[in-house]
Amino acid sequence: MILQNRLQKQFTLYCSILFMLIIVSSCATRKEIVYFNKSDSLLNTIYQQNVPRIQSNDKLAILISAPDQRSVGMFQMQTSPSTSQQMRDVRPTYTVDQNGDIYLPTLGAINLKNLSRVEAIVKIREELKKFVQEPVVNLEIVNFKISVLGDVGKPGIIEVDNDRITLLEAISASGDLAITGKRNNVLVIREQDGKRSSFRVDLTSSDYLNSPAYHLMQNDVVYVEPNKAKIQTANATRNLTLGVSLLSFVLTLYNVLSR
Repeated sequence: MILQNRLQKQFTLYCSILFMLIIVSSCATRKEIVYFNKSDSLLNTIYQQNVPRIQSNDKLAILISAPDQRSVGMFQMQTSPSTSQQMRDVRPTYTVDQNGDIYLPTLGAINLKNLSRVEAIVKIREELKKFVQEPVVNLEIVNFKISVLGDVGKPGIIEVDNDRITLLEAISASGDLAITGKRNNVLVIREQDGKRSSFRVDLTSSDYLNSPAYHLMQNDVVYVEPNKAKIQTANATRNLTLGVSLLSFVLTLYNVLSR
C-alpha cells in the first residue's frame, strides 16, 4: 500500500510537470501570429501583381453580343434561356486544347494560351470586329479552383467564380488559419505548362504582396503547416497517453502481484 501511494504521488507529480511543460512550449509571440507586422507602409503601395493566365484544359464560358444581336448569332453556340439563371447555366463553354486554342463558330481557332481574361476578351473582340460592329465579349473561367490544406478552419477545394483570387482571400474562404497555423511559411504549389513550382510565403510580412503567389492561379494548392507548438502538443499528448497507459498497467500488475 505504501509503494502504491508513493507511485501515485510520483505519477501526479510527473503529470503536473508535463502539463506545465506543454503550456510553456505552446506559447507563441505576437510576431508569430499577427499578419503584416513588419511594415504596414507597404500596404498602400501599388504593386505589379501576377494575373492568372489561361492554360490548356481551362473551360471558358464565352458570351458574344452586339447592338444588332442578329449579327453575332453565327459566332456562338445557340441557346434559348428564359431566365437569367438559365442563361448562366447554359452559357456556351469552350475547352482550351493542348495548343491553347478554342474554336468559335465561324471564327475557327483562336489561341488564348497564357493570356489573361482581359487580354483574351480583347483578342476575341478584335477578331469579331472584322465582321461585327461594336461586339461585346464576356469571358469567364468556369473551372477555376484552389485547394487549401493543412492547419486552417475548413480545408478543401474553393471554386472561384472569376479569374482573380488572392492568397488571403483563399485562406479567408477556408475559415482562416488556426491559431497554431504557421504564418511565416505558407506553401503554394503551382503547375503551369507541365512544370511544377512552389513558393514560400511569410504572411507576417507585408513583403508577401510582391510574391508571385499573391494572386493564386488555376489549380494552385495552398498548404499551411502547423507550428512547432501544435506539433509538440500533439507529441506530448500522445506520449502522455502512452505514459498513463503504461503506468496504469504497472499499477494493475503490482496490485495483482501484491495480493
